[in-house]
Amino acid sequence: MRTRRVPRHGIRLRGRRGVDYRIVAMTTTPRADPVGIVEIAERLDVVRDTVDKWRERGLLPDADYTVGGRPAWEWSTIEAWAVETGRLEPPKRPRKR
Repeated sequence: MRTRRVPRHGIRLRGRRGVDYRIVAMTTTPRADPVGIVEIAERLDVVRDTVDKWRERGLLPDADYTVGGRPAWEWSTIEAWAVETGRLEPPKRPRKR
């Protein structure tokens, strides 16, 4: 499915099992942060070919969306996977006083 803008209502994405999701900016819920292979490579500080190899070998989690025929994931999904597999340091949480 092509990504198409939905006027004043966000972006439409096709998720797993052909379900359409609409991303809408709301102040009460966290904003979706979809990333593709290039963004994953940038955020994990690796080259794109590395991410392609992870995908070919089945190491990456299943894509959350398809955008323009290409796989996309929520950053939180990739971040959790990267921390779990040692590819990313866990985020540091501020201490409560």
